[in-house]
Amino acid sequence: MNKLRILNFLIATGLFTSLLVACSASKSNSDDDENSANSVSIVSGDIVVSNSTSRDVKLFDSAGTYKGTILDLDNTTGQAPYGLALNSLTNEILVAVDSTTSRLIKAIDISTFDIRDFSASAALNNTLRGLAMMTTGDLLVVISAGNRVEKLNGITGTQITAGAWPKSLQTLGSGIAARAAGTFVHCSTTLDVVRTYDATGTQQATVASGIAGTTDVMDCKSDSAGDIYASFSGTTDTIRKMTSGLATTWSYSNTVLLPSPAGIAVKPNGNVLALDQTLNYILEIAADGSSAAMLGGDTDNLLSTPQFILIIP
Repeated sequence: MNKLRILNFLIATGLFTSLLVACSASKSNSDDDENSANSVSIVSGDIVVSNSTSRDVKLFDSAGTYKGTILDLDNTTGQAPYGLALNSLTNEILVAVDSTTSRLIKAIDISTFDIRDFSASAALNNTLRGLAMMTTGDLLVVISAGNRVEKLNGITGTQITAGAWPKSLQTLGSGIAARAAGTFVHCSTTLDVVRTYDATGTQQATVASGIAGTTDVMDCKSDSAGDIYASFSGTTDTIRKMTSGLATTWSYSNTVLLPSPAGIAVKPNGNVLALDQTLNYILEIAADGSSAAMLGGDTDNLLSTPQFILIIP
């Protein structure tokens, strides 16, 4: 048969349409376009996790069931996602994307999953880690190796220098969290301390872990009551709840269940979600620190060196 007769035969038998569908599906499956969660929606209670080894951001429901990948940086050499924040002003999830040559804040629309560059400010010029969306509408960014915290406009993503920003706070900071009235809490990955600051960036209180064997505070969070939570890593890995004045309320430590704690988040019921970078899962710790269990089912091959975690309010 010549090519025209072959085509007519395929059309007549319906095989041509089948081949088109198969080819279309194959192309769709092979496309690597940063967003594979178009068939799902983001709702209150959903959990967002950034993974530095797989270079992606994954979405789970409140029970820990996987919903989809909402950002995939596999084709961007060297880049990996770290800090996460919800920007209620723009209805987007903000992601700190770091590499040795390219640093920026990406934004993922929580309704459409569209992805854009929220900020590529020249101020983002060193190792990026934690993000915190302030009650004032501004965004704080930890510049870890730069030993400072930058403030960005929550709408435009431009650097704010008024009020003596950026702030030189402490060596190699990692996590940062918003508190009431523009205040915040910040933690260090080398000095093993947690510090609170007022809205101007003036230090209010500081506390070292006091835990034998811990060397880094990987992340810190604050709840609606003003209590503060911190994730301490080392040989005696610990999640700790503290008062607003940094006095210890409870500590949870179990190196079998939590050998390498990283980012943390606090659920509305007071339970704490902690990422583990060795076991690559989410551990849920009871609100009183008395017990813990893996959230959801077996998440092998889903998390890959998880860094930060965000709960959608």
